[in-house]
Amino acid sequence: MKVLSRRLSANIMPVFLCVWIFCSAANAQNAPVAKTENHKDTLPGHIVDDPYHWMEDLQSKDVLEYIKAENAHTKITQKKLADLSRMFYKGLDAHPFPTPSRPDLKLFEKPEGDYIYYRKKSGLTMLLCRKPRNSDKEMVILNARKAARRMKDYELMLYKISPDQQKSGYIIANDATHDAVLKIETVATKRLVDRLSNVVSFVWFDDQTVLYTPFDKLLNKSRDVYRHVIGTPQSSDVLLYHEESKNSMVDVKMSASGKYVWIEVLNNFFTEYLYLDKNQTEPQQVYPRADGIRYHVEHYASDTVFHILTNKNAPNYKYVSTGIRHISENHWNEIIPESDSRLNYVVHIENGYIVETYKDWSTDLKIVDKNTKQETAIGGFLDPAHHIQRIFIDTVDQIIRFKYCSIQTSDVYYDYHVKTNRLVKLFETHVKNYKKEDYIVEVKNVMSHDSLPIPVIIMYGKNTRRDGSALAQMSVYGAYGAQYRPSFDHNLPALLDMGFVYVRCDVRGGGGEGTDWHIAGSAMHKKNTAYDVVSIAKYLAAEKYASPQNIYATGSSGGGIALGMVANMFPDVLRGITLRNPKLDVLFEKDMLEWTEFGNPTDTTELEYMLEFSPYQNVRKQSYPAMLFLTGYQDENVPCCETLKMVARLRANNTGNNPILLNVDMAGNHYRLHYKKMLNVNVFKLALFNGML
Repeated sequence: MKVLSRRLSANIMPVFLCVWIFCSAANAQNAPVAKTENHKDTLPGHIVDDPYHWMEDLQSKDVLEYIKAENAHTKITQKKLADLSRMFYKGLDAHPFPTPSRPDLKLFEKPEGDYIYYRKKSGLTMLLCRKPRNSDKEMVILNARKAARRMKDYELMLYKISPDQQKSGYIIANDATHDAVLKIETVATKRLVDRLSNVVSFVWFDDQTVLYTPFDKLLNKSRDVYRHVIGTPQSSDVLLYHEESKNSMVDVKMSASGKYVWIEVLNNFFTEYLYLDKNQTEPQQVYPRADGIRYHVEHYASDTVFHILTNKNAPNYKYVSTGIRHISENHWNEIIPESDSRLNYVVHIENGYIVETYKDWSTDLKIVDKNTKQETAIGGFLDPAHHIQRIFIDTVDQIIRFKYCSIQTSDVYYDYHVKTNRLVKLFETHVKNYKKEDYIVEVKNVMSHDSLPIPVIIMYGKNTRRDGSALAQMSVYGAYGAQYRPSFDHNLPALLDMGFVYVRCDVRGGGGEGTDWHIAGSAMHKKNTAYDVVSIAKYLAAEKYASPQNIYATGSSGGGIALGMVANMFPDVLRGITLRNPKLDVLFEKDMLEWTEFGNPTDTTELEYMLEFSPYQNVRKQSYPAMLFLTGYQDENVPCCETLKMVARLRANNTGNNPILLNVDMAGNHYRLHYKKMLNVNVFKLALFNGML
């Protein structure tokens, strides 16, 4: 491909020089200037100025006019970069999009019993179906589009079949109003027999009873569990459990055996389980909650014990069993001890366990024999950074269905047959003209400011020169203890062909290195996330992966905190930053569940620290890197007012000439932005690196 190698080719540079002149003029003349108001927030020991507080009223005429002006300003740049945009998509044409990554494979929903339940697509709608285990006679139980009726934007959130397999329950959510309803129908006739409003999750307690969690819109979480008898008024439902802590939430699940209902209480740093069977009137505690202690409990058919996956005295997790009547820690029997690999998941099958582990950017599956403890690896995959995504485990026929994901290999779907130790490839996505042998992948540990190794993946074309002249894109998250798992991005080959070095960063605050890794980048340690990013950027320059003037970073959601901190604290380290639906104002957070992640503003000590790192509060008079913000107006997870306020404050304080651009998708939410309407982030990078912005 000769679109771009390491920089724009000389024969097209004059075209883009003209574009750059027009863009610079547009940026200078049309950048919106937001009004300021004298607003102060009173917090413990502090009075905090917030001149753009008025933007929090997203329905106001002033805010809507401001969004309109910002979008118009960015559209000028978008039009002026049309030629570069065409060049980028021409580069993508060299590696056409892969074949669909979610084929119509039958995804089993309920393995036990006489039926197999599965989902499949029919046109634009999702069908839920079943068939006898030994027959191909299919029955459509639910047509999601018909179930949503007149909802234009809807999502099928949850579907479960009753124990006698005669009734189905499903939750349909309206994306526009964010309302969710539980509908219960007969399987045979599709007759609606009950309807419950405002339901987040549910389980079948028996054939006539469901347990469910309603949504507390004021606190933005579920804190209660109710029992509902089908056919009775919802107003008469019995409250089984109420969570007093406002920084925790509850969920309700069924055990694998179907004998127990789990009530799961959790926040970002602990979990607690309570259990309930048909003979109990009050939920019983499995193990008491404690900060930093997470666990998952399970019960299997014919078992007389509970099985617990926990990080108690084991940061990488261990797997134990304990008697149902003797649950205390001194009765625990260790089945799988802690190791240097993180233990992610364990499930029972006949004569053994399916075990998922994570280490050094790779997620692997293996079978552990229950008696001999002998281990059998599934797949033997060799890519240096890969992820195995479990789709389903059929415990009857002992089949594991999974998707293999790698940063350098497009998705492959497999069935593994435990009984015969046979791996069957079901479907493989293909990217034309792409050869993974044309790219180099390295897994490195980069020392941070405090000499702690930070794991990174570095990928680049085999013809990219390691002389410090290349362009680098860092991908950053580092929040909520989430593992930043490697996956294939069909845009990446074109960027690598244009001379980019791609760097995926597992900075502190994420979960790739275990519980301690999460804690070390959260709350009173949140600055470590920014220090890790800076250390990686400096490493890339020092090791000649990239030019120190051409290192770019991108992040989304909780990753906005990391890159917002970097922009304020180390404005010269990154050439540019792109943020999608970013978290930027930790003082704005009203959800107490989030306080465990970013700090409690009602605690004087924690507030002092939050005021030191919160991106919005720390914007100052200085030259900032070029920044592009993408956000959805309908985002409920991170309200777009945080982005609006940040952009306004940045533009008012930026003493340099780098652009600060904002695109707001008025129909977008936290998980969906309509990118065709927005400035392409890759085009923004290319324009930035070639002096056009």
